[in-house]
Amino acid sequence: MLSHKKRDTLADKAEIRFSTSKKLVDSSQDQKVAIASVELIANETNRQAVLLRDKGQIKEAQKVLNNNAAFLKKKAKKLKSKKLDKLSAENLDDEKNLKGSKWKAQRKTMRKRQHSLDVQQLW
Repeated sequence: MLSHKKRDTLADKAEIRFSTSKKLVDSSQDQKVAIASVELIANETNRQAVLLRDKGQIKEAQKVLNNNAAFLKKKAKKLKSKKLDKLSAENLDDEKNLKGSKWKAQRKTMRKRQHSLDVQQLW
């Protein structure tokens, strides 16, 4: 209801298709949206790794980052995305720098990347 107590109606059409064909589903996928959604998932996972490392759970954080890198690598191949491939390599680098004196600088790098991905989302 609008402030002048008159009703307003909006109308639009949406198209929905269903298929059991993986090939058809894959070919209908919006590449930019698919890549952006993978980035979002990976960014949240990377954020979880930082929280684990902050709690002193280094091995758990390394496992999360290693799994995240594998997820990104798989999606990079499927979506033919150099951007996701680069993020995969960055997660592996993160995983190697969680211990000792390297952690402080690596944490800054990770948080900066997380923020950068947060502000560039398409949605």
